[in-house]
Amino acid sequence: MMKYVSNISHYMGSHCSSTLTSDILRKYDIDLSEEMCFGIGSGLGFLYRKCWSPSYYMILGRGNDLEEKIGQHLGVFTDINISYDDDMAWNEVKKLIDSDKPVLLDVDASLLPYMKSRFALFDYVRYGGHKACVVGYDDDKREAALFDYAWQNIQYVSYEELQAARNSDTGEFPSANMWISFYLPDKKVKIEDAVFRGIGYNIHTMKHPVTTQTGLNGMGKFLHQVTYWPIEKSEEQVRKNAFIAYMMLEKVGTGGGNFRKIYARFLKEAGNLLGISDLLNMSNTYFDLARNWSEIAGLLKIGSEDISAGIFKDDAKVSRILEETEEIEKWAIDELERIVSKSFESGYLFIS
Repeated sequence: MMKYVSNISHYMGSHCSSTLTSDILRKYDIDLSEEMCFGIGSGLGFLYRKCWSPSYYMILGRGNDLEEKIGQHLGVFTDINISYDDDMAWNEVKKLIDSDKPVLLDVDASLLPYMKSRFALFDYVRYGGHKACVVGYDDDKREAALFDYAWQNIQYVSYEELQAARNSDTGEFPSANMWISFYLPDKKVKIEDAVFRGIGYNIHTMKHPVTTQTGLNGMGKFLHQVTYWPIEKSEEQVRKNAFIAYMMLEKVGTGGGNFRKIYARFLKEAGNLLGISDLLNMSNTYFDLARNWSEIAGLLKIGSEDISAGIFKDDAKVSRILEETEEIEKWAIDELERIVSKSFESGYLFIS
């Protein structure tokens, strides 16, 4: 018989981590939208990284450790564990379900049947980093019940399928049986302060990334180098990588526009909550950036069909959208920094 976590509701969303974290926090009477979870968790980012097996460029417009940052900025303890013992990792998850706690799992999305059937991307790549939320299990049927961001209904997967997705060690970001749960203190940070913590940390990670592959540095490399992929790689590799990049920017868990639509909605909600018109103006800027990234994604899709067309065509249109996007991204981070600094100087924030 399936044992379910009680009093948890699920709404479809744009991105796995922010959608499912919103579901979990709502169970604990912290009612935050997906967009607020994304922004408080400093979800804005960029990664441009060369992979070796298989050989392709990994492109991702989201920041790292969103679940951990949500906890830090809200004053919630995010308990993150990994284990190379499959049985122990699953038994720990079951104990949490038994104590009525939903659990986020890091999984290789290409090994979950319902994910693979929807997204053609997983015909090409394998990687961890996707999040699904366990809300029940049935030892008799050997099935787990999962919430996932793009499905309104519970998804049921066998123990064997879930174990394969959890312990996958191939591709980028191996899952290593990671599981995440949340513990709430009696006193939490005010939402208003958590918003600024999230924005402030995001400014830092974009302007001062720990590697040249991430933040504005990594984005600049991608925008300057992508048109030269056909010089470096075979036609098959270029076409495949262009399709992967199109999917990662536009289709798979980004909400469209390389996560910029989600961030724009966060800034709009934050601006209304705080009564700060500058944040509302920045929301419009990020909606503009989302349109730019969607255009770049569309050019990549064309390039995935013909490597002399789309993003790889040597013309002014391609140069313009790449240069303009980099310029606006840099300006937007500087402007967010100005807004946060102004709020501190005016005595708006009182972070304990």
